[in-house]
Amino acid sequence: VHTPSGCEVDLTVNKSICVTKNEMLRRLGDPNTRHLTNIVKFWARQRLIYGKAHGRLSGFAFAHLTVFYSQLLAVSLESQYGSQSFTLSELLCGFFAFYAHQLDWALECVSVANCTRTIKAHAAMRTTAHLCIEDCVERELDLCIPHLLAKENERLRVEFNRAAELLKAGA
Repeated sequence: VHTPSGCEVDLTVNKSICVTKNEMLRRLGDPNTRHLTNIVKFWARQRLIYGKAHGRLSGFAFAHLTVFYSQLLAVSLESQYGSQSFTLSELLCGFFAFYAHQLDWALECVSVANCTRTIKAHAAMRTTAHLCIEDCVERELDLCIPHLLAKENERLRVEFNRAAELLKAGA
């Protein structure tokens, strides 16, 4: 946190690849996707499932999740209806429902670069329901392995389910 302004800051020194990655994600997301990303990151901090240093997902990984969901939604809408927009509330509900009930954590990989549901590349990775997020620039990197601890992966699944059910119930 930048003390004088109270703003949260993500500071990287001598890591131009990080700037490239963040710029790419920013370009891929429309304003609603960027708002969704901020809301999801806030939610993750509140639920204590945020933070690479704690064996949890990083902010960059959460951004991949929101961009990927938005990409899938856009492709689906384009093929079915031509074009349609959603409110931020609808996007948030759909986001949690997708990761709680639709994505197969054992078989599928979140791939912003592919912009489609993708099977995990390595068969050995398909034996457990551990989240897999392909880095949008360095595609051979999984943003979850080795950073996302197994217990935190399970907590993340529980929290996605909890949020999906609460939003479905209108809480």
